[in-house]
Amino acid sequence: MFNHVWSVICQNSSVDEKSNTVSLFGCIENIGVDIVKDKNKNITDKINIPIQFDVVSYWTIEDSTKKNNLFFKVELFKPNGESLFYKEETIFTEIGWSRIRNIAKFSGLELEINDSGRYNFKIFQKENRNDDFVVVAVLPVDININIK
Repeated sequence: MFNHVWSVICQNSSVDEKSNTVSLFGCIENIGVDIVKDKNKNITDKINIPIQFDVVSYWTIEDSTKKNNLFFKVELFKPNGESLFYKEETIFTEIGWSRIRNIAKFSGLELEINDSGRYNFKIFQKENRNDDFVVVAVLPVDININIK
């Protein structure tokens, strides 16, 4: 069994090879996008925000005397609750491991132009491959799309 301790959205993260410490750079709480309206062009319904970011999570392992598998998912939900995208991963641990971190990397956000508001990254986990995912954390990000 894994216990979720924390998750953070940041622009970049780095793990030091010698000390195995993680550094988080540019933690993200909100994103602002300005779109300049061109008189000669129509604004499309969708925009692509060229942003790279990481969702970094820290977990503890209850029983380090055996190998464990962490099945987790990071999913982004629009302000209306609709799922925008997700990433699923499995981490296989070894005997003696008492904690782990995972870094889910993302590149770009495609959003509808009128969808400013609070987006939520949800972190899910499940104990076994055939179980249902359970939410263990919600990370809000306010996205403001401003048309000028």
